[in-house]
Amino acid sequence: VNWSNREYNPDDFTSSDPVNQALSAAHACLYGVVHAVIVAVGASPGLGFVHTGHDRSFVYDIADLYKAEYTIPVAFDVAASGST
Repeated sequence: VNWSNREYNPDDFTSSDPVNQALSAAHACLYGVVHAVIVAVGASPGLGFVHTGHDRSFVYDIADLYKAEYTIPVAFDVAASGST
């Protein structure tokens, strides 16, 4: 997959290249799952340790632990298949 860097406009999803679109979509799904789990166990989504100052800081902290293993490979596989 031809890709140079992570570049996207959060307000214009379609302006990104296929890899960045796939990464944005995959990460958004991961954030949703992580947010649901955090709330289900009674923790605060805003209680971040690495990420701070956002109402989903803890979501981003936990999601970062899984991106390299799950969402990044899936995003590149989807972009390589031309399914975006």
